[in-house]
Amino acid sequence: MFADELAGNSSRKRAEENKARRLRLKAQQQRKATSEKNVSSTPVLVADEAVPLAEPSSIKPCLSSLSTEHTTSAVAKNVSSTPAAPKTITSSAQLSAVEKAEQQRQIRAETTKKVQASIVIQTFYRRYNCNVDLRKHHVELLSKRTQDISTIREMLLQTKNIRYVPPPATATAMVRQLLFLTTRVIYDNKTKMRVRVKRIDSFRHLDLLASLVNNVLLPGMSSVDEKVNPMLSWLATQEGRTRLQHLLRVVMVAISSKKTNGNVLDSLLHFLQSVLGLSKDTSAPKQVQDYCCSLLFPNNLPFYDSSPSDDPPYAFENSDLAMISIVRYFLLFISAGPDPIPPDAMNARESCIPEASREQGGELFLIVLHAVNRAPMSNRRGLQSQMVTMLMTLPLFTWKVSSAALNVLIHTNDASTRTPMVELIESFMEHRSNDLSQGYVNAVLTTQDLVLTRCPATPAQCLLANVVQLGRICPTTSGIDTDLFDFKSTAILFSMISTLVEAIPVGTFTARESCVEWIDDGHGVHKPVVLSPVVIEQCKALLVDSHVRRMFTIAIDTEILKTNEVLQKKDEKDLKLEDEMMKEGATSAAALAAREARIDRSKSFWNSSKWARKLTKGVANLLVKDGDAGAKETIFTDKMSTSGLKNISSESRRYAEGSHTKYTRDLLFCLTRTYAIVIARWGGGGKNDIVQRKQLDRAKGEQDVATTSVEPCVISLLNTLCFGTSLLKVLWAITQSDSQTVAELHSVIDPDKGRVPIRMLQIKPAISSDSRCDGWTLLFMFVSLLGHVLIVTDDVELYDMDKPLPIHQIRRCIQLLKKLLYRACCLDDLSVAQNSTFFGLALITASSKAMKDLYDRSSRRPLCTPKLWIVSDLMESEIRSCKRHGDFSSLLNLPVLRICPFLVSFKRRLKLFECIITTSRIEIQGVNDVNPFNTNPLKKGIPVRITRGRILEDGLATMNNLGSNMRQRIVVNYYNEAGVRETGVDAGGLFKEFWTDLCAIAFDPNYALFRVTDGAGDCMYPNPSSAAAHGSDHITLFEFLGRILGKALFEGITIHPRFAHFFLSFLRGDYNYLHMLPDLSTVDPQLYNNLMFLKTYDGDARDLCLSFTVTTDDFGGTKEIPLVPKGDSLEVTNANKLRYIGLVAKYYVVDRVKEQSEAFTRGLWEVIDRSWLRIFNEPELQVLISGASDGKLDVEDMKANTRYVGGFTGLDRTVARFWNVVARFDSKQQADLLRFVTSCERPPPLGFGSMNPPFTIQRVGILRDGDKLPTASTCFNILKLPTYSSEKVLRDRLLLAIQSGAGFELA
Repeated sequence: MFADELAGNSSRKRAEENKARRLRLKAQQQRKATSEKNVSSTPVLVADEAVPLAEPSSIKPCLSSLSTEHTTSAVAKNVSSTPAAPKTITSSAQLSAVEKAEQQRQIRAETTKKVQASIVIQTFYRRYNCNVDLRKHHVELLSKRTQDISTIREMLLQTKNIRYVPPPATATAMVRQLLFLTTRVIYDNKTKMRVRVKRIDSFRHLDLLASLVNNVLLPGMSSVDEKVNPMLSWLATQEGRTRLQHLLRVVMVAISSKKTNGNVLDSLLHFLQSVLGLSKDTSAPKQVQDYCCSLLFPNNLPFYDSSPSDDPPYAFENSDLAMISIVRYFLLFISAGPDPIPPDAMNARESCIPEASREQGGELFLIVLHAVNRAPMSNRRGLQSQMVTMLMTLPLFTWKVSSAALNVLIHTNDASTRTPMVELIESFMEHRSNDLSQGYVNAVLTTQDLVLTRCPATPAQCLLANVVQLGRICPTTSGIDTDLFDFKSTAILFSMISTLVEAIPVGTFTARESCVEWIDDGHGVHKPVVLSPVVIEQCKALLVDSHVRRMFTIAIDTEILKTNEVLQKKDEKDLKLEDEMMKEGATSAAALAAREARIDRSKSFWNSSKWARKLTKGVANLLVKDGDAGAKETIFTDKMSTSGLKNISSESRRYAEGSHTKYTRDLLFCLTRTYAIVIARWGGGGKNDIVQRKQLDRAKGEQDVATTSVEPCVISLLNTLCFGTSLLKVLWAITQSDSQTVAELHSVIDPDKGRVPIRMLQIKPAISSDSRCDGWTLLFMFVSLLGHVLIVTDDVELYDMDKPLPIHQIRRCIQLLKKLLYRACCLDDLSVAQNSTFFGLALITASSKAMKDLYDRSSRRPLCTPKLWIVSDLMESEIRSCKRHGDFSSLLNLPVLRICPFLVSFKRRLKLFECIITTSRIEIQGVNDVNPFNTNPLKKGIPVRITRGRILEDGLATMNNLGSNMRQRIVVNYYNEAGVRETGVDAGGLFKEFWTDLCAIAFDPNYALFRVTDGAGDCMYPNPSSAAAHGSDHITLFEFLGRILGKALFEGITIHPRFAHFFLSFLRGDYNYLHMLPDLSTVDPQLYNNLMFLKTYDGDARDLCLSFTVTTDDFGGTKEIPLVPKGDSLEVTNANKLRYIGLVAKYYVVDRVKEQSEAFTRGLWEVIDRSWLRIFNEPELQVLISGASDGKLDVEDMKANTRYVGGFTGLDRTVARFWNVVARFDSKQQADLLRFVTSCERPPPLGFGSMNPPFTIQRVGILRDGDKLPTASTCFNILKLPTYSSEKVLRDRLLLAIQSGAGFELA
């Protein structure tokens, strides 16, 4: 009855008002018609005088209430009613009757227009006033009714304890009134109609809405009697459903307004929770809940873009009412202002978001979260995935919602063992698994409402930042609380992180101050956008040292993984290799290289290792025979760990014992995958294709996927993983003990099993239930860590302390990486290089770096026998197929010789070098051949006059300015001390004699150009005091000495000097500065020991009273040199002592001989191309310079490659006596014999088989033993041996000849 009365009064009053308005309009029209008849002929602005216009502030809302068409026409009429210029009225005497009539018609027409315009303005004004009055009346009426209902409810509750529920008709009428006040109809082109919610900015309207909800709607929904629930009756008709939809739209607009707060906000949130079934005390019927959920949570979510108007996009009837999108719009464009990322976010931090907005955003997010969690399972996964895509991709999400909302998101509830955050992530990855597995991460996360120009952060960046921030504060994933830690949840979290790390812009983890992303403007023009530093800072929290160390500490348990047992186990092959190394004893690397040059290898590459054969078969029985025990999920046991770096097993067990889930390797795999991607993308190897010597191409419009140089964050990450965890040992143990990993590694190294080239390998996304890593991912992480840890591992730790791995495991690693590099450089098809991935290129780069470092180590102190490095028959066919110098030189550009030349046997590389210089020498100098068909005869050459007592001086004066012409033939003319020319003709022998003598003088330490090392076998290096001995000419002398060495190599002359290891590195042109300390031990052992004492000193380094200076002693004069600016005042402390040690080593090994070394290499490289030398390591280069002999001649090799002429044969009695004599010679006598015949004291590096011309013995018949001495033709390596009567006579006469030191005369 009360509702009928209310409805009747309202209808009657509206009818009376309409009737009165019609009467007024009719009377007004009659008055206007009368006034038009009495208009005078003088032009008057009737509208301005007749109608008093309202104030501008009143006219503006009046005009805004009109449609667009009406407003436009009104303005046009008003403008046209004003004359452009006043017309001149002439006197009536000058005008004819027709002209006067025309003038009057114009005046009447203008007056009519003005009158019509004034009528329109008056109509607008009246309509606006009526609208305002009507709305004021309804606001007052609705306020009075809601107050009356509130009073009735309070009275009944106090007097009779009855909860009054308004009838459904009353609720319907009042809701209609509310919708009338908050909505209006706009006609679009007179054809389409849409309803828009009026902007609710009046506190009175908000109070009305809250009062209506509290006193009218909520009581009906909370009643047990469904008949009094107005919403149930609304669902029965289309009009009612539309009414409910409009009501929800009004509530959503109000609830997402920044001006809605306090009790009003609480009431609206309560209403929303009730209609969604989330309220405990007030809940709508199931039918209402389902209908409201279908409206607020549709399957396809819209993207609400920000608009310049005050009305949100979802206020229009033709837009979807999706609550997830509305919350996204609020957090993007309302809570923190119109910018998704506030301009002051970097400085103001969390305070850039008002606290009230955070609380409001948190409440809205919680409603969405709870509603989604209560959705049916068929829809829940999709809605949870939409929450990740729409809400967790928002920039600064953790700042824009309240702490209470975050606590709900990261804490578990009674119904689930996983946090809502983990459930959202898991649902997203399962729901979008197909797209994620194909790498379409950015396509999945791309939104239409945000572009980089508006929000300077990609969705992948924002999602990664939010997930990292949430993971670090979540008790089950942060690792801070051992009782709450959950292995599986953390594995899911890092599976998501690894997927995102691969999709974020490469500038995210760079050290640049600003990260720039280039975007396409749609017209093919790319413009730069500076990405948000705040979001980048949040992403970098993933790489914080303490967080990384804590995660891997939890994930690694060496006891369960049986790491130490695997690493200590040796098979038959390991024992055999150890026996071979024991037989070598203290043999130096140079001696091994010399021996390698004299023998050939023919053993099959694929059968070179028993452990490699196990890899080939895919069997992992090195540890256990009954499968992979480490793969089983088990609970930690309390055993002591024997890890060499850090006992982290006990810490891992402590986490597992306190956590409510069992230990699983999945977390270790997910962590490894995540940080392997970081190292691959930002470690400098993911973009550089070292095989083809170019950078990874990217398509037009695409962004870079990797950096060209290593970033500081990767160095910090590697430091943490190498020296704060035992990850390196664990990964290597898994690669041997896990059968699936072994099989996957086999597919990497064997092209018959793995069809995908190494350069095209990708990291498998962790989107399935199996979150384990690929074998190549584990291998990449291992080789990256190995290459990094070898930087600071000294020889004592490597060879004697089994750090980072036992020696037999290092040998296994060499075998595996050898096969990987062999496939990458020699077997894989390079035609698919355009499809290379950053991970494949990074794997090749990391493997080559680790192998090169191990090979450099082995060049100083052998890790294994030389055969372990090489691949049988590699490069054999390529060398044989070459004929000319260009063909041989082109082989140096092959990837295997540029990246891993150690895979090719040293003998084969020596052969290639010999072919290169021989063919080059023939092209430049010609051939000394009497063959009439010779098209390249011996060229004239450059004559050089040499006095025997002034070999160095004459050589410097005549040849130092030749430069690259040193490759030409040089003809030596010897003069004795009396100035008389010797009669010998130089066909090559005189030059070799001169060059041998020149080298002996130039490299004599007494000449003060070179100094001998104190700690390594009298090896030579440039004298730091050469300037004091030779003045400014010492640089010229070093350049000349470099040319001397280059000419010796070019002519195939072996010389005696043995150079220091570090100086040989300078000659190759790629000195490894990481080896300065080992090199210092050869230069100054005492200084090295002092520095090692300082390194391991446990006390305060200040007690030693050291500063950043060194003191030099040049010929008795001391000088103090600062290592850094003002080093004399910088004290050495425990904090900077490692820097001091490095600077001292650098000074003694590099800096003080840098000038001399650079001059020497300049001269050397003028004659010998640098690329020719880089295929050798330091001991091999020494063999190239000094030959493979270690002092004693290989008589058997010499005998086997000797040619006999003049009547001699190998069975001749005199020949047999000669070989018996030579075999009994000591080292010096053998060297004198070789020099007597060939002008060189040492045989060629490849042995006598490579000597050209070959060593020859010519028969000289004599009658008496005293007739002749043995003579030689050094140009042709011929020994002219008389037929002596006995072996004793032959020995005596041979020694007399070779030790007499006679010059060259005609034989």
